[in-house]
Amino acid sequence: VQQADPLPTVERFEPDRFAGHWYEIARLPTRHERKCVRDATAEYSLDAQGVLRVTNRCVRADGQLDEAKGVLRTANRRRPGELEVSFAPAMLQWWPGSWSDFHVIHVDDDYRLALVGTPDRDYLWVLSRDKLLPAADFESLKALAQRYGFDTSRLMATPRTSDGSVQGKAEQVH
Repeated sequence: VQQADPLPTVERFEPDRFAGHWYEIARLPTRHERKCVRDATAEYSLDAQGVLRVTNRCVRADGQLDEAKGVLRTANRRRPGELEVSFAPAMLQWWPGSWSDFHVIHVDDDYRLALVGTPDRDYLWVLSRDKLLPAADFESLKALAQRYGFDTSRLMATPRTSDGSVQGKAEQVH
């Protein structure tokens, strides 16, 4: 798959199974997460109307928790993994510029591992239900992302803590 080709997405996407807690294992650097130095997570939930919501959290360098709440919607009914996300207040979500691409590129059969990215290949997240991802699983997801045209040489590991102390810093993962 060349970078100019449309980004493949999952053929089946089940929001109820995607809902729950995800750990960010690695990401391509983003301006939205530039203050995040460790412990990035995403919590997805379905509200009473069946709308998929997300709360992203991470710890900044000063030790403070950073949090952003958003809502997701289907961008293309024929491609269920092709979603959009908005972190704008509800009263501004009418504006098309308040929505960003959020494409579910891969999710395993058990909904334990996921790759999410954007069609321009500028954004990519490696997500796991577990804090730590076995190296073989990470390499498999990384190879898939590379096959889909992402520059995986720029992937940054997301440091994790278990007791509040920093266990490493964000670094390139090769």
